[in-house]
Amino acid sequence: MKQLERPRIGQPIATVEKAGEGLVAKANMWLQQYLRQVGRNPVNAITTPAVGASPFVFENAGDFDVDAVVSGGTVSAVSISRDGIAYFPLASATGTTVRLNPGDFLRITYSVLPTLTLIPR
Repeated sequence: MKQLERPRIGQPIATVEKAGEGLVAKANMWLQQYLRQVGRNPVNAITTPAVGASPFVFENAGDFDVDAVVSGGTVSAVSISRDGIAYFPLASATGTTVRLNPGDFLRITYSVLPTLTLIPR
């Protein structure tokens, strides 16, 4: 199968070689390729989500990697999980930066509210 290219304005996203033959699959392939080319987060907005009660769990529910920066407050533990069940502690609790893939979880245990900053990649 040939590699799909980024369409230009006015160019169709996908073509139908035979009626009903994989139109959705071709559109999905193009979309996946396009997202890899332009970066996974076209907005690239740095955000600071509200931190809830301790232990606070954040899930990267987006479709792109983020660097999560935990700063300020009195943080006793920062852990990461791939499945939201088994958490693995990080070496440092304060001033921690960790890369979160889509679907990863970050758990922050604290006594004084910290700031969580998300930097898209």
